Amino acid sequence: VIWNRVIDEFFFVPEASKKLGDIFIQTGELLIVPVLLLSVLFVIAGIILSHKVAGPLYRVERVADELAKGNLSVRVRFRKADDIQDLARTLNNMIAGIGEIVSEDKKITEQLSGLALRLKEVTGREKGMKKEIKETIDELNEIAAKLKRTTDKFVL
Repeated sequence: VIWNRVIDEFFFVPEASKKLGDIFIQTGELLIVPVLLLSVLFVIAGIILSHKVAGPLYRVERVADELAKGNLSVRVRFRKADDIQDLARTLNNMIAGIGEIVSEDKKITEQLSGLALRLKEVTGREKGMKKEIKETIDELNEIAAKLKRTTDKFVL
């Protein structure tokens, strides 16, 4: 823009026009190498920065996919140079906490199933057991089976 204004101003002065043309060419030649070097540096810096951000995000996405499938044995791992180590630690703590809850739920489900089975055996031996108690035991078995199906989806 500035060169256009200078050239417009001195276009009709032949000596000034020629001198400005030479200066314009020299300036262009001087700027080509630094501009190319800066462009290459910006491209390299952009690639490095994008890998520092995109790499960890990709790994978090993979872990999230595994979690969605119920796999609680996965952990988030970043390279040491990645700046978001705290995020990995927090996510891993969250996954471990969920794993503990699911593990406890599985134990409770097993206990519930065992208790329901024992009750069914006891009521099967008793002749005068009321129909309501048997229905309650069947309902207990159904709940235990649902809980088992739900917690069995998780891999610890």
